[in-house]
Amino acid sequence: FRMLAGFGMRTLYSLFLPDIVTVHTRDEMSEVRAKITKVNLLALGYSTAAVAFFAVAGGVLMSLFGPEFAQGWALLVVVSLTMVIRAIFGPAPALLAMKGSNQPAAMVMLGCLILSLVGTLVLYPQMGLLGIAASYTVANLVASASLWYYARRVTGIDSSLLSSFGQGQK
Repeated sequence: FRMLAGFGMRTLYSLFLPDIVTVHTRDEMSEVRAKITKVNLLALGYSTAAVAFFAVAGGVLMSLFGPEFAQGWALLVVVSLTMVIRAIFGPAPALLAMKGSNQPAAMVMLGCLILSLVGTLVLYPQMGLLGIAASYTVANLVASASLWYYARRVTGIDSSLLSSFGQGQK
């Protein structure tokens, strides 16, 4: 269910990123900021609605796999928080790709994969499956923050939702 919800996020970004790239190549930074703000607000609304839906209906959804899965709704909510995290930090990975900075982004993702694995080894004994979900979510937070920071340094564009209400570019 988390993966299905993720398709909606990717669709939002797919609809807006070509326009962001186009106005960026024309060096229309106020238009870049406006488009990033719009996609960030839509992504935040979508991801918040998805997490809220999973919090309310997750037990019913998970029970489709059998009654013993109904209690897995909390796991679904925790891993779905990654969508909210990504909405807050914005489309930083796409901005990096726009500048051809895929390799450093891949290194960040590899590092966060390792972080998630280590977190799983540490948290699983105390928390069980919820520890794995928490480790995944924390690793996504670190990845999103790192990619946001790196994209801001490389592109000069602050893709975060918070910048939509303040700073803009550095």
